[in-house]
Amino acid sequence: GNATFTGSITAPNLVGFKNYIINGGFDVWQRGVSFSSFGYSADRATSNGDGTGAVSISKQVFSAGDTSVVGAKNYYRFQRTTAGSGSTWTNAYVQYIEELQRFAGKTLTLSFWVKNSINSNIDIHIQWIYGTGGSSTEAAKYTVPSTTSWTKVSCTFTVPTFSGKTFGANNCMGINIAPNYQLNSVYTFDIAQVQLEEGSVATPFEVRPYGLELSLCQRYYETSQVNVTAYGIAGMVWAQSIPLKVTKRVDPTVVIITPTGQNNIGTITTVDNDANAFIATG
Repeated sequence: GNATFTGSITAPNLVGFKNYIINGGFDVWQRGVSFSSFGYSADRATSNGDGTGAVSISKQVFSAGDTSVVGAKNYYRFQRTTAGSGSTWTNAYVQYIEELQRFAGKTLTLSFWVKNSINSNIDIHIQWIYGTGGSSTEAAKYTVPSTTSWTKVSCTFTVPTFSGKTFGANNCMGINIAPNYQLNSVYTFDIAQVQLEEGSVATPFEVRPYGLELSLCQRYYETSQVNVTAYGIAGMVWAQSIPLKVTKRVDPTVVIITPTGQNNIGTITTVDNDANAFIATG
């Protein structure tokens, strides 16, 4: 028969996208797990700076039973391994977030866990990057304290309305986290659970399923492996289709890496960000 329900229904907790940072838990490392120069390392994470001092960026894993950062499996380590000279600035962690316009006038909170080898403040630079052909880049600076033990820090800021600004291609928000140490010093900087969310309160870190986080990363970068066997005479042209796993942000640059002892498989002729394959010829 028919039934009438009175009252309320509480929906289950669904995986959402409150965190604008991708791979803030440092679970995805498609490029490798150890690096000896500035640049991309963990997916969606890069670093930059000047001077001659050597750097090291690596994936670190919390040991079993370590509850220093509840719910975290991995963290990101940035080190100045030699002091060098001439250093005037260093960003240990940088992420660029697409579509600056969507943040206009909003209040946002950036939070993360951090541990330093030296007690020091951390400088956070938020960049408004208006893109190619757009207005000149602007930035705001915030400072938060840190210690040699794992500590959660946060900063809240209000994004400008961008009145009168011009947006060009590749406009974005830049999140730059910089240890405020004495220049040209040796140090270790660890960071975990980076989150950027709307509102004035730092809420618990959003844990998304690994497969979902991986696909978000692959919009910008992916690795693929294909076995190619070609028979024929010298000069013969052949084609190999290699599906892209995820539609890319833009038409990607593709690099072919030929395994040691194998023949070069050819050159890339066509790559489309929204196609399901790219074509190689030899």
